[in-house]
Amino acid sequence: MRRQFFFAITLCMLLSASFGKLYAQESVADKLLAQAASLFTDKGAEAHFLIDEEGVNINGKLLMEGNKFYFDTNEMQVWFDGKTQWTAQNSSGVSEIYISEPTPAEQQSVNPYLLLSNYKKAFSAHLGLKQKGLQEVVLDALNDKQELKGASLTIKDNGELKQLTLIFPDMREYHIYILSFRNGLTFQKGTFTIPEKKLKEASDVIDMR
Repeated sequence: MRRQFFFAITLCMLLSASFGKLYAQESVADKLLAQAASLFTDKGAEAHFLIDEEGVNINGKLLMEGNKFYFDTNEMQVWFDGKTQWTAQNSSGVSEIYISEPTPAEQQSVNPYLLLSNYKKAFSAHLGLKQKGLQEVVLDALNDKQELKGASLTIKDNGELKQLTLIFPDMREYHIYILSFRNGLTFQKGTFTIPEKKLKEASDVIDMR
């Protein structure tokens, strides 16, 4: 299934330091990630983003509440209610819907914000490049067999995620630009579950659970 998160070049300069300084950097990195995660874990949030996939621009929207999310672009829609994921793809007028129970890494490939609250289970964190009003946090996989090798997050002073790069074991890098972000939102019941009408109208439903 085609992944929809990519783009350009993110600088990954790591600060060289002694063990003592590195420990302090990791503490700051943890605090930054916790601050960013708090913006959408307490209440709902909405992000609009831009993906540049090998020169092709893709705009989309992401609604989040805890570990639930709804992802929408002109190519696909994804609903995740915390357990079950429905992925609707439209190609040449044919609507296909895949039903699955994704692994944490698979969830993160669709909703990278989950990295902010779940990273300690699989990644170590340290500071990267510091720019005016922006701080890079680098995540390195604790296990070489993980589905994600690492990630680079650019976080604003107020905790908002500005840019994200996902790094896979084959060294592919998928980049996302966050164009706008709102939090403190309340969503209607059913926002993170596929509408029954859309499920009935699908040309094909593939249950992969």
